Amino acid sequence: MLMLYEKYAVDKIEAAVKEALKSNVGCSNALKQILHSQNISMESQFDPLSNWETLPPADISAYEQLGGIL
Repeated sequence: MLMLYEKYAVDKIEAAVKEALKSNVGCSNALKQILHSQNISMESQFDPLSNWETLPPADISAYEQLGGIL
């Protein structure tokens, strides 16, 4: 756990520990996951590929014969 201070700022670690305690988790892997998720921002998300073909919506009308509500 102390090695996390080499990569993350003190305030980030403190916030992650508070989040872990609030979530009732105490293992180092959970703390690492919380710290990692804090570093992912909306800016790091990728845009959909504009030149990639998408499939048409699936025809689910055949499932009507099964009954029930879809």
